[in-house]
Amino acid sequence: MARVGWLVLLLAASGCATARHDLPKVDPLQGLAAEWVSDASGSVPVPSLLSLIPDPRYEALARRALENNPDLAVTGARVAESSALLRAAVSSRRPKVALSASGQEQEGGGNTSTSVAMGLDFAWEIDVWSRLADQKGREYLLHGALEADLRAAQTSLAARTLQTGLEVVSARQQVELEERRITSLRRTVEVIEDRYRRGLEPVADWDAAQAELASAEANALSIQLDLGVAETRLRVLLGDLSRSDLGSLPSSFPEVSFAQPALPLEALGNRPDVASAIASLQAEALGIEVARKALLPRLTLTGSIGLGGESLNDALKSDPVWSVLGALAAPLINRAELLAEHAASQHRRQVAAYEYRSILSVAVGEIDDALAAEGTLAAQIPYLERAVDHAHRTRASFADGYRRGLVDILDLLNSQRTAFAAERDLLVSQAELLTNRVELGLALGLEAAS
Repeated sequence: MARVGWLVLLLAASGCATARHDLPKVDPLQGLAAEWVSDASGSVPVPSLLSLIPDPRYEALARRALENNPDLAVTGARVAESSALLRAAVSSRRPKVALSASGQEQEGGGNTSTSVAMGLDFAWEIDVWSRLADQKGREYLLHGALEADLRAAQTSLAARTLQTGLEVVSARQQVELEERRITSLRRTVEVIEDRYRRGLEPVADWDAAQAELASAEANALSIQLDLGVAETRLRVLLGDLSRSDLGSLPSSFPEVSFAQPALPLEALGNRPDVASAIASLQAEALGIEVARKALLPRLTLTGSIGLGGESLNDALKSDPVWSVLGALAAPLINRAELLAEHAASQHRRQVAAYEYRSILSVAVGEIDDALAAEGTLAAQIPYLERAVDHAHRTRASFADGYRRGLVDILDLLNSQRTAFAAERDLLVSQAELLTNRVELGLALGLEAAS
């Protein structure tokens, strides 16, 4: 009767563990636009980010970064540490068994006696309420979130490496373009000097051409600096401290595929940052159950088996002495602390839900922005190509007119400036289109490599 009374008391003391402090629920998909569940036409299957650019030189760069980037190595080491700690945590919940052995020799009254004892002790918490199972599941989910973070770091690094490689190629082409402009201006200066010596042009024309040339040479230095900065960023991504030559990159832009999934919601499911947020949300939901069940009684079995005798041989032949004890215990003194932890776990779950919602919103925005940029840049380029064509013809016409004395030097210099500016605008838009396609692949959740 007394044992029943204690059991009732323990269960009554734990009864409020089932009470929940409900907080406002969060629907992560609430408000998602209807078109995000509709089919999208014109999709091209692309297995990975590296397959976006069918050029082995870009793939080699990205793989170098994935192998040597120190920040990625740090993330990988943390995931490996988490895996080791997870194995240790899982092992700690198995039954604990300890083996002991002792020997003793005593002298008294001229006699010597010896005794040998061996024992096996064990303790095991029976998971009556599945608290330990929930805790194990939560740790697996948190580890899964870390693994997803590692995949996110890998995909981000691969994308940034490809994009920076494209920026280096773009900067090199801009340097080449500015060098052609300088060469053209120098030829113009030579023509003006010749006409000036023959008394056909005033010195003001020569001054205007020299000013334009000096401005172009100064701008060339600025573009060279931009190229150096882009190459430095690429070396940092590659984890390269040797300042090795990056000349293996091509001199012209490669083809970059445009990829779009059949279902935009599928893209959200493929993104590792979304997967990490989902795993964290599920882990914190289990954390609520772990904290709630910590308020319930725990059933623990302990026992021991012992052998003893005057010698090791006698001990091994002796009958074992064993005992088993079951204990049911419920928290009483630290209940306030456990109740506070239970309330905190609910708030942690709510934080994880809001973080998931935030990541989902960012993901939708990134895909929307990349798709919009694709449409705008792809539409701009034909206009820019036409602008370059017309600007070159205008420059040739003004150059011919200037040689015949029909065009002012300022008009000639302006036509040259306009032609090279049109080429630069086209170059910049082409680079933006290609880097945006890599950004779109990243936003759609493509893996770093297949």
